[in-house]
Amino acid sequence: MHWDDLKVLLAVARRQSLVAAANQLKVNETTVGRRLRGLEDALGSPLFLRRKGRLIPSELCERLLEHAERIEGEAMAMQRRAQGRNDAPVGCVRVSSQPWLVRFLLLPLLADFTRLQPQIELDLIGSTRRRNLHRREADLELRFEAGPLTDEICLPVASLSYSLYGPADARDGEAPWLGFGDDIPEMTVATGHWYDANLSPVEQARLRFNDAGLMYEAIRLGLGKGLIPDHIAAEDAGLRRLSGPAAEIWRTLRILVHKDVATIPRVALVIDWLKDATPPLQPATAEPPARS
Repeated sequence: MHWDDLKVLLAVARRQSLVAAANQLKVNETTVGRRLRGLEDALGSPLFLRRKGRLIPSELCERLLEHAERIEGEAMAMQRRAQGRNDAPVGCVRVSSQPWLVRFLLLPLLADFTRLQPQIELDLIGSTRRRNLHRREADLELRFEAGPLTDEICLPVASLSYSLYGPADARDGEAPWLGFGDDIPEMTVATGHWYDANLSPVEQARLRFNDAGLMYEAIRLGLGKGLIPDHIAAEDAGLRRLSGPAAEIWRTLRILVHKDVATIPRVALVIDWLKDATPPLQPATAEPPARS
């Protein structure tokens, strides 16, 4: 049994689809199917059951996955250690964050970075899903509130304020409420108490979003009012600030990185750049919070 076969086994088990597994492994679906059939022939037993269009691991497959994941962990650890000894800050760094942060925070900074660091490639992943840094689904993440998992380092970057905004021509109380869905647990916790305190029992957010960028666009289109970051809203003439001079809530932006990956020169360089280049995320009308 080869390591490449185990990678196919893990990818199919996690994605429950030959197509999705092929996309993850960057091969074609035929290759994944052939390797899986070869593995099943060698073991003399099926590894997956097809139910409602999904591939569900069999009992034998579940037992094999325990060993495959341990082997994967060791292989990843060897790769991280080997890369950590490379002194040259060159190559690709995969950065994952919420789509609005990639669009409104990172993109405006990239011109200077690419000019100053032409040897570094950035692979920016706009996703609400937290990536598995242990499995190198990303090298580092920019997230709010989320604490470090096992073997991860958490580095605070900045404090970010949210205030209530509505369309430019709306009066306070006229626009319907817009809210956040529960796709991002830390976002739900951060805003949930505020919404509970400010919405009456008869008021509900009939439109909800899983990204502050979508909320921002919805407000600009006149669909309602809601909490969005001052960083993307304060200078937009198409919006009207409905909060007072102080922000409604504060959130702490953090870098999450695996402890072994943090020592890789190119990753350390990107971390330093993010900490230095990220502009102060506090509006001039409010004092930053006393605690992070």
